[in-house]
Amino acid sequence: MEKIPIISSNLLKYLDSLYPNRCADLSLSDREVWFQAGQRSVIDFLLKAKEEQENGDIDPNTTIDVPLCS
Repeated sequence: MEKIPIISSNLLKYLDSLYPNRCADLSLSDREVWFQAGQRSVIDFLLKAKEEQENGDIDPNTTIDVPLCS
């Protein structure tokens, strides 16, 4: 079991600048559009988790199961 890490504001700002929330570029292939959407989805998840941490909705001592790759 691992503790949920504190999410850094600086890291989120950096990732948000790399993968901004924007409309899909229709000149790209479907695969590339979905890939970019997946990248942004991770940023959106982290932004929401950071907000929950700051609001006290997530206990910093909460642990999660992290599956090991074999």
